Amino acid sequence: MRKYVLGEVEPHRIGRWEYTLNADGSVCIREYLGNRDVLEIPATLMGRPVTSIGKGFHGATYMQLLIIPDTVTTIGQGVCSLAESLQAVWIPEETTDIHDSAFRELENLTIFTPEDSEAHRFAIDHGIPCEPDIWPEMETGDAWITWGDYGYALTPEGEAILREYNGTAGELRLPASLDGHPLIRIQEHAFQGDDFLRRVRLPEGVQEVGHWAFADCPSLWAVTLPEGLEFLGGGAFSGCRDLKSINLPPELDMLHPCTFSGCASLREVTLPQKLRIIFPMAFGCCSSLERLHLNNGLESVVGDPFWKCPKLRRPAVLPDTLDDDARELLEKLPA
Repeated sequence: MRKYVLGEVEPHRIGRWEYTLNADGSVCIREYLGNRDVLEIPATLMGRPVTSIGKGFHGATYMQLLIIPDTVTTIGQGVCSLAESLQAVWIPEETTDIHDSAFRELENLTIFTPEDSEAHRFAIDHGIPCEPDIWPEMETGDAWITWGDYGYALTPEGEAILREYNGTAGELRLPASLDGHPLIRIQEHAFQGDDFLRRVRLPEGVQEVGHWAFADCPSLWAVTLPEGLEFLGGGAFSGCRDLKSINLPPELDMLHPCTFSGCASLREVTLPQKLRIIFPMAFGCCSSLERLHLNNGLESVVGDPFWKCPKLRRPAVLPDTLDDDARELLEKLPA
């Protein structure tokens, strides 16, 4: 796990939030990497107050409403510039320092803020429509629900799709339901870049893990996937350099591109019986990978899933189901 140094410029990440620590121990939000249409900045991260916003939400695609907590005193340069969907922002009275370029080129923006606040004066000075002493409300598209450290959405059937995790757990056993809603899917990027996560167990009932869901988690070394998992997205564990082993559930029928690329500690993998195809770079740059146990039904190996795997040896038995290209690639591996 990375050491956290006050005043350090290099950003950390927790959930979808990228941030740095100020010299006084408070948090500066550097960027939000998710896709909420209504976004409320947390007042604290890891128990530390959020007091400033850096580049923040430059070019955010989905954000329509941004709510800034009363812990924030400073809004930096170009924070929301080019966030073309942004229609409303609530700025509290406590925010006293707003950079001139914070909301440039936003034609449809209205600032909501207490009357006679610094944000009120900022709006007047910059010709931005302002609604003093009114709380912003708007109809938005995809509902976002927060439950503890989890952000999720619901399917029409009332099942939960986990979109974000903003906790600091090192060992995490995901719940089978979120506030009573059965968890069926981990969405794309949900845990990407989590600096804290070391071990994670997904419950039975989860059917899909989205693309890049656990990518770039530098301390993650142990993962337990449920037996009923049917889809494991491309790049799902890419860049998890400490990941030492993985159980691939029996229902998987393919490994997407870059699923385990850059997992430099991964040494041995057993493919599930239903797996038919392995796509390019699925195990690319797995520099410690030595043994690959093939299943009897494997049919195709596309491109080179084992690029830069210098320790990988040819499997003892090659399935009869392999097509010619796959067989040729695997036979080139050293015995």
